[in-house]
Amino acid sequence: MWDYIMVLLAVVLLAIGFIVQKIYQKGSKSSNESSIMFSIISAVCSIVVLILLNGFSFDITWYSAINAGLRALCGLLYTILGFQIMREGKVAFYMLFLMSGGMLVPAVWGWLFLDEPVKILHVLGVAVIVASIAISNSDSSRPSAKTIFKCCAVFVLNGFVSVFSKLHQVNTEFLSVGTTEYAMLGTVLSLLMSMVLLSVLVAKNKTQSELRVHFRLRTLLLVPLYSAIGTVSSLLQLEGAKNLPASVLYPMITGGTIVLTGLFALLFFGEKLSKRGWIGIVLCLLGTCLFL
Repeated sequence: MWDYIMVLLAVVLLAIGFIVQKIYQKGSKSSNESSIMFSIISAVCSIVVLILLNGFSFDITWYSAINAGLRALCGLLYTILGFQIMREGKVAFYMLFLMSGGMLVPAVWGWLFLDEPVKILHVLGVAVIVASIAISNSDSSRPSAKTIFKCCAVFVLNGFVSVFSKLHQVNTEFLSVGTTEYAMLGTVLSLLMSMVLLSVLVAKNKTQSELRVHFRLRTLLLVPLYSAIGTVSSLLQLEGAKNLPASVLYPMITGGTIVLTGLFALLFFGEKLSKRGWIGIVLCLLGTCLFL
């Protein structure tokens, strides 16, 4: 029961983080430099939070380092692609592929490679959630082939973020670190990757004007808040991954996040949902309940 409570709390925090991120995005540019700078500042704030939570101690093993590095690389790549897709005005398609990948890839991986039991209700729940995502975004105009390719990459990359997390948390063959240290390790590696990539882009474009927006009061307030919320949510998900099957955990996170994000967007931004949007949320709620 405690594992389910942790997951539900993680979902609530994810939805709140979405609201904070959306407020931030309204006042910043959607360039590659901006997206990477957002990742850097967020990573620094997350590291501070994790250091405090872990009592200023840190450990590392080669397995955890490789796993966290691959997870961080996937996360960085889909974040950059996400900013590009949203800049093209295809937010709905981005969310469709992002959420579907984060749910389907680890669920199928769990069934195929982790010997997780295939339950009819869980398969039905996945199908209902996928249908809800598709229905919610069916009003969007058809994107270009280039955008579809980027969305497919986001689907795979976000899926493997969850896969690597699950593999680390259930690993018994190799020496690995604890949950907080694993999260800290991944964040540090993500920060280093982001800094290298940003330096390359700045040198190529020979301008820093895009980056000044990140040192306004908006950034100093919103990014630390977003990082703290995201860090706690991530830790709760990692703890849940120790005991809950991937085919249960990630569909629950996906379905719950879609429902709460839609409701929070209506509550905080006055975003009115279409009939398809309401149908999608109801279906998503139903699909998520099939995993409880």
